Amino acid sequence: MLERTSTHLPARLPLTPLGGLLALLVAPGASATPLDPLGFGLIQSSWDPSGAITIDTDALTLSEGGLVLTGELSPDGIAVFTFGEVVIDEIVTVTGARPVAILSRGDLVLDAEIVAGAWWRAPGPGGHPGGASQG
Repeated sequence: MLERTSTHLPARLPLTPLGGLLALLVAPGASATPLDPLGFGLIQSSWDPSGAITIDTDALTLSEGGLVLTGELSPDGIAVFTFGEVVIDEIVTVTGARPVAILSRGDLVLDAEIVAGAWWRAPGPGGHPGGASQG
């Protein structure tokens, strides 16, 4: 489950196919331009976490237990984590102000719900900033 800490209702996000390559993007106000996994450095050939994961988009880190992996910053300001193959079936908490992209050069298996809601007055993925008042 990919989760952004919030008390607001979640928004579901699609996986984006790119010529046989898959990308998972979680971003408030994210661009629709696909990221090419071959354009970023490979962090690991395979990633199948066995516990809760925390991604800090400000620090460009992905933490799982005692393991800390470092991602890259795209020219558009997206925290990018690129793997050869990805299996996501654990809870993922995303913190930080930047959008995040988990890219796979091969298979990307998603066996969890993706939750990425809005935060305070900032819209969630695909959202629109509402009126001047809360409600």
